[in-house]
Amino acid sequence: MLTKGYFTAPALLKPERHLPSSVAIIGAGTIGPDIGYYLKSAVPDLKLVLLDINEKALEKAVERIMANVQKGIDHKKISAELADKVKDNILTTTDYQTMADCDWVLEAATENLDLKKEIFSRVEAIVRKNALITFNTSSLPAERLFSHLQNPQRTTVTHFFAPAFRNPAVEVIAWEQVDSVIVDYLRWLFYVTGKVPLVTADAVYLIIGATKRHCYLIR
Repeated sequence: MLTKGYFTAPALLKPERHLPSSVAIIGAGTIGPDIGYYLKSAVPDLKLVLLDINEKALEKAVERIMANVQKGIDHKKISAELADKVKDNILTTTDYQTMADCDWVLEAATENLDLKKEIFSRVEAIVRKNALITFNTSSLPAERLFSHLQNPQRTTVTHFFAPAFRNPAVEVIAWEQVDSVIVDYLRWLFYVTGKVPLVTADAVYLIIGATKRHCYLIR
């Protein structure tokens, strides 16, 4: 469901913010490392912080990124020079304080609403006041995730479609409390890093059909 008011082409937007220099991703499962690989490929000098409570999961996350780098080289999609930059400046941690100076914190861990709200409260207490806070989800509305925060204007859902490093589509949710400047910045950011940003309203997904390999959803 397209939200009214966001019809300017992303290429024409001129946000005051620059591309992020440091991004933290909470969650070292599958989607988190894939988002990390996409970001590092698009912004090679980016500092990427991967955070999880499970150190083994963090090790596997780095292995997954490195495997994607090797596939990119093998299929001649990235150069050896770019590969070296993608592999550089990736930090794994279990300490939330490590993300204190990040420009953007993206949570891609749990779908447990209560736990997620605790995570966002913890993040908000650590990061700078102008840092972006977003969550990758396909079901939970932003209003339920962020309304309890002191500064919800800089928060929203950024929903990547799998596989996150290859699928160009990414949803940006224009929910009631998010600043429209933030939505436009995210649209611009995703556009210039090779994605197709889709602005949608804040609503629960409805399942309209499914097969063994695909689930068809609408908001």
